[in-house]
Amino acid sequence: KEIAVGFTHGPANGIIEIDEKLVLVITDDARGTHTWWADGLPLVSNVNLIRRLKTENSKNSLGISALLDLKPGRTSFMLPVPASGIEVKIAGEKIPASGDAATFAVNPAAFDAKPLKTPLTSALVRKESFDTGGSRPIDRLVPIGKLGFATAGFYFYSTSVRPHPQPMKIKVGIFTNDPVRAYIDGKLLREDNPDSEKLKIYSIPASDSAASLILLYEHSGREHIGSYLNEPKGVREISVLGDSGSSLIGPVSIKQGLDGVNEKWYSRNTPDTGWKRAALNQAGASPGDILWYRTEFKTPAVPGRFVPFGLRINGADYALIYLNGNLIGRFSRANRQSFFYLPDSFLLRTKDTANNITVAAFRSSEKTNLTLTVEPFLEYSTTQSELEILLKK
Repeated sequence: KEIAVGFTHGPANGIIEIDEKLVLVITDDARGTHTWWADGLPLVSNVNLIRRLKTENSKNSLGISALLDLKPGRTSFMLPVPASGIEVKIAGEKIPASGDAATFAVNPAAFDAKPLKTPLTSALVRKESFDTGGSRPIDRLVPIGKLGFATAGFYFYSTSVRPHPQPMKIKVGIFTNDPVRAYIDGKLLREDNPDSEKLKIYSIPASDSAASLILLYEHSGREHIGSYLNEPKGVREISVLGDSGSSLIGPVSIKQGLDGVNEKWYSRNTPDTGWKRAALNQAGASPGDILWYRTEFKTPAVPGRFVPFGLRINGADYALIYLNGNLIGRFSRANRQSFFYLPDSFLLRTKDTANNITVAAFRSSEKTNLTLTVEPFLEYSTTQSELEILLKK
């Protein structure tokens, strides 16, 4: 039977037309999900990525070649052309095809990627200063958007608590369920009602002198549901329980950003001035401290395989995670995600170049030690195989 075959190829997609049936071949390496489709149905199973698609179109045939990232296990292919009109090779080996719609398959073996784990045991360490210098006085507590702040991130609210001869409780209200932490004279305060979302209560001891009160609030982004565009952010109340006039609370000021974020301590070009070398489990953090850790690792070469990597983090209450100067995730013990994908677009895979991991970690207890481990992302580790298809016209 004579069949009609045509092919067009742009920067992102290729389209093969076989007997008026369209086959879409997605080959844009930057996007991640790649497959083949014909008449709305997938033609390939178990393929992570199709790379380097090439074609040779002659009078009598159409040749298609590509580098495939194949997951372990059976991978099947189908094209809407009789098996007699197609020739298939994978890694140079001819693969038989069968059926009126040619079907062929390959079964790559699994491999053990566990030895590729890399524990990161030491780092350059620097403590966040909690410096509120340059804070801006505010007349009243309103959503931070009305104060001219539009971006997500950390904000310091600073004020003072006037002398009080008896222990008392501070009440902090927030507009939405975002993280907030309170410090009195630099010491982290424990929440009396940790399950409350928008109203926090803290106990503070008696004091014959004024005390500094700092609230570290994180605008963690807007909820992607409901009327989120109108969602207010920020602290809405700072008061003393039983003191209706809040006469014990001084004027409030606000400052945006951690020093490490504002000064880009996560940059690959950050100088080592002000940092000290330490083992992760001996960095000397006190409860409530935010410590910045900078460490490096090299990506091991695995010939014939594509192995993505992730970072596993434990021992912190909260952390910001950067790869080569790019924010890739926020760890929160409450959300239980401890493994973060290291995007290949940010990862340096040359054997002589080290990747930089920077983590800003908050811990509320001295009993936990930060651990960081670079691990292979086994679910998406693949075998790379050359595929050649010859369609006879």
